[in-house]
Amino acid sequence: VEGAAMQAVTANRLRASSRPSMTQRSISSTGKKKHISVEKSKDKNLPRERRISASQKKSREPTKDATSIARSSVPQASLLKTYRAFISLLKDGSDSFMSQRRLTQSALQRLAHMFFMSSKEKGSNLISTRLISTCYSNFLGHGSIQLLQYDSQVAINKSFLDHLTKRWGAKLFVPFSGALPQFLYLKKELLTTSTRSAVILMEISMPWESFYNSFIFCYKAWLINSTDKSKVDALARKPFPSFGSIEREAAVKEAVASDFIGQLNLEQELFDFACLRVLRMKRGKKLGEKNPATLPFLKSIISRFCTESQANLPSPGYMLQRRFIALSTFLDGYMLSSCRKEILLDHMLSRFKTYNLLPCIGSGDSFCFTGKIEVGDFLVHYFIAWHESVELSLDVFVLCVMKGQCVNGYMIKEGSPYAERISDVVVYSAMSTVQDIITNASKNIRKMHLWRQFGEKYSTHLALKATLAELRMFSFHVDILMVDSGLKALLCDELNELQLSWRDVFSAITLSPSFSHCITFDESEESGCVVYFKEEDVFLDFALDENRRVRHAEILAREEFNYGDSSNASECIAVRSAVKKFTMFLLQWMWNDCEVGL
Repeated sequence: VEGAAMQAVTANRLRASSRPSMTQRSISSTGKKKHISVEKSKDKNLPRERRISASQKKSREPTKDATSIARSSVPQASLLKTYRAFISLLKDGSDSFMSQRRLTQSALQRLAHMFFMSSKEKGSNLISTRLISTCYSNFLGHGSIQLLQYDSQVAINKSFLDHLTKRWGAKLFVPFSGALPQFLYLKKELLTTSTRSAVILMEISMPWESFYNSFIFCYKAWLINSTDKSKVDALARKPFPSFGSIEREAAVKEAVASDFIGQLNLEQELFDFACLRVLRMKRGKKLGEKNPATLPFLKSIISRFCTESQANLPSPGYMLQRRFIALSTFLDGYMLSSCRKEILLDHMLSRFKTYNLLPCIGSGDSFCFTGKIEVGDFLVHYFIAWHESVELSLDVFVLCVMKGQCVNGYMIKEGSPYAERISDVVVYSAMSTVQDIITNASKNIRKMHLWRQFGEKYSTHLALKATLAELRMFSFHVDILMVDSGLKALLCDELNELQLSWRDVFSAITLSPSFSHCITFDESEESGCVVYFKEEDVFLDFALDENRRVRHAEILAREEFNYGDSSNASECIAVRSAVKKFTMFLLQWMWNDCEVGL
């Protein structure tokens, strides 16, 4: 210990000896003064031209500083105005403010109250708000999040800010119009009494980060306590609150503020906002509008919030899943070949209402269709798009609105003894609906193809037996006797009293100009005739038994409809017209046949 003390004393003596003495310091200071006076005398002896150039050189320096100030985000005039505004607040609040070297806690609270009152009456600017939040408040915390890379428009940032303002129950403290300013402030009122209030002031900024190619949402939060001095003075006769009650009140305010900040989950808010945007975008709009496409936006969301990321969110309002489905798993043959990308897209664009779908915003490969179903207490939206790389495959997105419920639980379906996860049931129901839609679409596409083959584009080289069976399978059947019951005596002549040769009737129909064309078939298993009416766009299908009598006579229509004798629906009118033409022809042929027989 003694050795260490001796070393410390020696080091102090060395440092003292190395310092200049007081006389040396005075000498050096007088030397500097003499040097400065000599330089001034030299300046006086300079020629006039050189002195002017030197003054010009000095005049340029403040010009450069003024330029740098003008380029900054805060003008000097606004700084001076803000300074004078705060000085006036201090003077108006109390003379004791100006006499104090340092403001007390109560003085700061009174100052905060006057600031908020003046902002209501006269408005507030950015500098004063930053000053009151940074210097006269308690810092609570900060946070940031990278927005979706698909969102490169400033208007989307404003929409996200409006979403957060509504969700957090806050208000925009400094209003603005036009483009987003560099900083925004949200005001959240926590606790309010007759004399005091607690407010959370949040500073919001959304700078563009070129490295991430997206905007970054940032916030800082402060707790500001304010006191209304006028009401405090009015209540001065009441007993002053104890130190313990003041401490408890402060603890409650800090606890409420900390709880609010702790519940701010930007990941969940961004996910919910993105899903809400998808639901707003799902309504069909014309192509070419300056709106984001739905399908790329869905892909951007699912790449950012995968299934594992969504599982980590505390209480999301939505669930988004992505699934793939190959058409070959439930279609084959002609049904599969009729679902090529261009054919299926054109068909669903022209008949999307038939399948309870809506075309979404997009263009080209980004086009998709959306529909909705109810699964239990959940509303489920599904989006159907063509897979970008796999042929004859679909890309399906399932968006479930949870409404505060949990999809990670289990449920028992009616008739099933097993419990299933709710999320699995939701996705399975949506995929089954999509599969049914594509199946019905493929049937309708195949039916339209067969209708053209047997109708307008009929060719004698048609493979008759197989395709005719398909035509009957995909068409809507109406009994001809339901339309005209008077034909029963002609068609159901079991005793052959009329001795009609239906083969001759069909041959005559083939030659008659009253019909578009007639397709007859006579095989060992089955024989008959299919008559097409171009104007009515229907077929009359006749099948004969082994005795050459009519086994059945039906009308084949494209779409299903409810027939009524007094109905004025276009389908009913077309069916009645076709049956009337056939009846008139049959009676005319029977009359002519009787004349020939005589």
